[in-house]
Amino acid sequence: MMAAADRAALSLKQLTGEVSLVKSQAAEDQVFMMFDKNNDGEISMTEFQQVLGELGADKREAHELMQLVDTNRDGSVSAEEFAEFKKQVSC
Repeated sequence: MMAAADRAALSLKQLTGEVSLVKSQAAEDQVFMMFDKNNDGEISMTEFQQVLGELGADKREAHELMQLVDTNRDGSVSAEEFAEFKKQVSC
């Protein structure tokens, strides 16, 4: 059985592929903005759960993935944290 965080990461990877087939800063920003619903420059747990829920992940899966992406443990995901995580899953 696939771990919840792995499944959520796979969903994120698929979403990234759908947004752009060519890597560019604009595409990176577009994916981040899809998560940052209130445009405050950070992705909250609520925003994370909402988008991943739309991709089929449940709240537990979103929470597990958030823990992986939020490397500074401040409760939100910055653009830099998001970009670093995307690099890791875009292999």
